[in-house]
Amino acid sequence: MPTLTSTDFTASAVLEATRTVLGTGWQTFPAHNGQIQGTVRSDHGHRIELLGANCGFVYAAAMLPDGTRFEANAAPTAPTAAAYGVALAQLIARTLAPAHNALSETRANVGKIRAAIGRDVTTHWSFGRATTSWALRDGGRALHHTEPRPAHLGDPPQGPGAESWVRFTDLNPDQVETVLRAIDTTSDDVRQHAPVHGLFAQRMKAAAPGLRPLDTVRFAQWGRQTIALGIDGLVKVEFVAACHSTNVTVTGSIDSQVRAAAAL
Repeated sequence: MPTLTSTDFTASAVLEATRTVLGTGWQTFPAHNGQIQGTVRSDHGHRIELLGANCGFVYAAAMLPDGTRFEANAAPTAPTAAAYGVALAQLIARTLAPAHNALSETRANVGKIRAAIGRDVTTHWSFGRATTSWALRDGGRALHHTEPRPAHLGDPPQGPGAESWVRFTDLNPDQVETVLRAIDTTSDDVRQHAPVHGLFAQRMKAAAPGLRPLDTVRFAQWGRQTIALGIDGLVKVEFVAACHSTNVTVTGSIDSQVRAAAAL
């Protein structure tokens, strides 16, 4: 059993040692109350509270994505700030961070998208939000974004979960049709029967009859053209006249986003 009792050092010193061990992507925020307390956060959304250090142990708790609190402790090898910092870092890496990862819907969303794409992509994490971007095989680019939903009292037992969307830019009509046919675009919105104008809109409606017109404008050379169509809570298709290309945003379920990403 540990026999360490002295903690003659500061929270700043402990957390600096912790950050050094954890490496890049982690930030530490020591408390300024004279106690060995503070917060450790990561770009991936981990939030660890340093609760204290006494009786030969360092105590910490992870704030988990489901809204619960997971407490744990570890024993340092010596009564020094460096040893306490290393013990905390190991506790985070081996116990607290994995507990967070197992419940993170944001992390799961990133994994599903990356698996669906099946080639080199770049994912950037910041404050628990993840953005994955990649070039499409036949031109254009794609970007997937996911982040934790704000917590509310009415959240289900598993927590607020995460929201996400995938956006494709600079697509040609064939690519747009591919995306639309990859997802379920059936709709009971009566507005889907409203008239659309122009060859672009008619082609999109043929690929996904559930689309409804969102924006129609008049061009001097083309007349009335429906330049945006969509299904609420699922997909939006926007024709960019200046670039003669199309942008498509898929919201809805992560499964719809995965199918859309895999299609291109």
